Amino acid sequence: MKKIYQFNIVTLLVIAMLPVWAQQNLDAEIWFDKQVGLENTGLFKGHEYHFPFRGSKTHPFFFAEGGSKGDALYFHQWYGDISLMYDLYTNEVVLKHQTKDGITKLMCFDQLHLDSFTLFGHQFAKINGQFYDALFKGSGWALLANRKKYTHAIAGSVEFEEEVNYFIQQPEGLIPFTGKKTLMSLCPQPRDLQVFIKQNKIKLGQKNEADLVLICSFIEKSRKQAL
Repeated sequence: MKKIYQFNIVTLLVIAMLPVWAQQNLDAEIWFDKQVGLENTGLFKGHEYHFPFRGSKTHPFFFAEGGSKGDALYFHQWYGDISLMYDLYTNEVVLKHQTKDGITKLMCFDQLHLDSFTLFGHQFAKINGQFYDALFKGSGWALLANRKKYTHAIAGSVEFEEEVNYFIQQPEGLIPFTGKKTLMSLCPQPRDLQVFIKQNKIKLGQKNEADLVLICSFIEKSRKQAL
C-alpha cells in the first residue's frame, strides 16, 4: 500500500497560484515597503538568526552561502526583492537586511506565518510544517523536493551533506517518489514513457532533477493528450 501524506488541498492551490499572486501584488508591495521602510513593516516579526557553523568546504544553506534576492508570503503579505537565505540544517528561512547604519542584520521568519517563498528561481511552499520545493507543476499534480542538510565527520572535520526526498503531490496527498513505478502510475501511456526514458538515456537511480523535470513534462503532455 502506498504511503500517502495528507495535507490541506488549499496547499496545492497555493503552489499553483504562487506566480500569479506574485505578479499581481509584487509592484504594489515593493512600492509600499520603500515608502515606509522595511523596519516599519510586518517583515521583522521574527527572531535573530544564529549561524550554526561552517564546514571547511561546505555550508548549511540552500544553493549558495550568501543567499540571493527573493520573495516571501509572510503574515498574508507579499514581500518582494528581499535578501533571503535558507538554512537547510536548522530549517530556517533567513532575512538579510542592512540597516541605515550599514549594519547587516540576520533575522529568522516566524515559521508559523511564512507560507511560501522563492529563492534562486525555486518556489517553496509549506505543507504540514515543512517547506517543499516545487520542481514541476502539472494540472492537478506536482513534483516536489524536500531538502535537508545533515552533518558528518570527514578527515577530522565536520561537513554538511544535503539529503533530498522527492514526492508526487496530488489532491489526496503526498506520495513518496520511489522510482520508475511512481512515474508510470501518473502516465496514461506507461510504455511510451519507458521508450522516452530510454531514448533520452535517463538513469532514474541518479535522481537528476533536470531529468525528473523532463520526464514530468512528458507525462503532463501525455495526460493532456489523453483527455
